[in-house]
Amino acid sequence: MQPVLPLHFPDEDLISIKKGDNMKLKAVFICFITALFAILGIQAQTTEEEIVSTMYSGATDATDLSGDLISYAAHAVWAASTQTSQITTTGTLTQSTTDPDKWAYSASPADKMVLKFANGSIMYFQYTTITGYTDGTLDDFLDAHQMDFVSEVSNKLNLHIVSNVGYNSGTEKTEWDRTITGTVNIEGISYTVNLNYTGDKKGDIGASISIYDYSDKTTGTISSPQVNYTIDQAYRSHAAADRNSGEYAQDRFSLNNSAGQTATATYKFSDAYCKWLSITLPADTAYAVVNEPYHWEASGQLLKNNTTFGNVQFDRTVTENTFGPHLVAHCNNGKDYLLSMLLNPIADGIEETTKPVSSVRLMQNYPNPFTRTTEIAYALARPGKVVLQIFDLNGKKVATLINKSEPAGSHKVKFDASILPGGNYLYRLSVNNFTQIKKMIILK
Repeated sequence: MQPVLPLHFPDEDLISIKKGDNMKLKAVFICFITALFAILGIQAQTTEEEIVSTMYSGATDATDLSGDLISYAAHAVWAASTQTSQITTTGTLTQSTTDPDKWAYSASPADKMVLKFANGSIMYFQYTTITGYTDGTLDDFLDAHQMDFVSEVSNKLNLHIVSNVGYNSGTEKTEWDRTITGTVNIEGISYTVNLNYTGDKKGDIGASISIYDYSDKTTGTISSPQVNYTIDQAYRSHAAADRNSGEYAQDRFSLNNSAGQTATATYKFSDAYCKWLSITLPADTAYAVVNEPYHWEASGQLLKNNTTFGNVQFDRTVTENTFGPHLVAHCNNGKDYLLSMLLNPIADGIEETTKPVSSVRLMQNYPNPFTRTTEIAYALARPGKVVLQIFDLNGKKVATLINKSEPAGSHKVKFDASILPGGNYLYRLSVNNFTQIKKMIILK
């Protein structure tokens, strides 16, 4: 099927170009290739805790990655079409080596879109279908489209994504149905992905109160030579914002029945359910705190070889106006396997400690996005040489926060970004032979 897209392009608030010059794209499209894999939290599983953690959250990371690929695929067509003044789904966009905001377009090849980054990375998009609403912004298109394309990064990923998004006048919701199939290579291990991701969202803006409802469900499989995952997870959120008082309240629910199988053991969540409520107070808009603790719920079991191995529960008492507990699987071996941090990953009171942990873990920085300072937490299963560095999206190192040997336990470090321009950045933790990357956003 030929790609279809009405000949109508967004104005310069999305894409700006100089006539006769290279194109200049907004930062959302300037993606150093590693950023794609910073989103994908699946890692090479070496411990039981990491397997259980991927059962709980790995599919969310994969659907987030597919969402970014959909955005990049749409941006590529917008950019090339703006340059050529006609529908353009093939050719090459080449990033300038001197100005990362500038890209040059050429017509070859004729069968796919090629993105060549200044650092040598190459990404390919091959479109079967791209059609949708184009009388507004690109964000409007992303909320009303039909896309069928393959995205490829040599030796890293080859994913076929079919995305259908539209407004249902009967339910008054934006609804989506997405399939994600193909392979992703992480730390030398190939993962085969076959997921179906559905959901809906609805916003209602009133005179003083705005309401936002969201729900999604993911089913399918993620497989590697070491572990085969069967995914069955659902999430729902109801949020309300009072523009007069500045308060923002959110109720969230999750249900997980995913499973993981290795050569020696089978793991499965049995109705792992969580309900958590939070409120952001006007006096402290950076943090969400526990709201109505009597409504918080955690239940369900973690099974190992069809026998109860742990209970899904909070790791501490739920107390009003605190940063709240984490959701864990409290296991028969005496360990708590972290499933979700629920509210604030850093502001929850993590302190440097020698409390034993069973793996290396890099937390999401908090707050994120941030304007000046943020904190990054990480946990070490054993002592090791720790290097924690910040990079821009072109791969240029902009800061080294840690470069020393540290003891086992949990640690955190503050990062002051006041001298850096706003935009997307990566932070990388290296400990012995372990490396993990996450993404942060600076607002200026």
